[in-house]
Amino acid sequence: MHEHDFRELSAGHALGALSDEEERELYAALEEHPEWQSILDEDLHAATSLALTAPAQEPPKAIRASILGAITESPREDAQKRPRRLRMGLFALAASVVLILAIVIAPMLFDAARDTPPADLAMEEITAAEDARSATADVDGGGSVTLHWSISAGSAVIETAELPEITDDQAYELWFVRGETPISAGLIELGQDSELTLLAGEPSPGDVVAITVEEPGGSPTGEPTSDPIVAVETD
Repeated sequence: MHEHDFRELSAGHALGALSDEEERELYAALEEHPEWQSILDEDLHAATSLALTAPAQEPPKAIRASILGAITESPREDAQKRPRRLRMGLFALAASVVLILAIVIAPMLFDAARDTPPADLAMEEITAAEDARSATADVDGGGSVTLHWSISAGSAVIETAELPEITDDQAYELWFVRGETPISAGLIELGQDSELTLLAGEPSPGDVVAITVEEPGGSPTGEPTSDPIVAVETD
């Protein structure tokens, strides 16, 4: 997969617009190119920032009409041939409208949210959700983690405290363990001010969130290569 194709999938994921098959393509590409994690993080950050900062506002009639016009004027046959490209184009157009409204109506709020780490923004959304949950577990070798999640918000954040030290050629990798299947949920960045890390992907009921020690860029196989140092059960 080329990077521009991944960027389309990443934008769709941030907007909650991907099918199950496209979600699998996204994470398969991410396992092959872990360096693209920053693209996904930036898209999630931008989408969350817009959701939190843009006030509810009826779009101007002219803009609304242009969006509806773009949808109705798109040839049906062309839409059938290129469903992803058309869909992503329409989502991009809608996202652009939201961005314009946010900048015009609340530029100061938008700038403040843009500088807020994605994990902090997600934590605010999780805390506000009616189904917000949390669970704490001790880490092998010392320290502890607390997982915060909300199925309705579609986000999970892990809070770490005094994790065991690892060498420069190691990294902590997060996993959603869904049944018997481990799904990479990104890396924990050590040495940053915040002890919160936003997990890549959405939690599902019954997931177990685990942490393993892997290579700096994550597991080269796309699966854990070591036993987890901690596993947090959700319900």
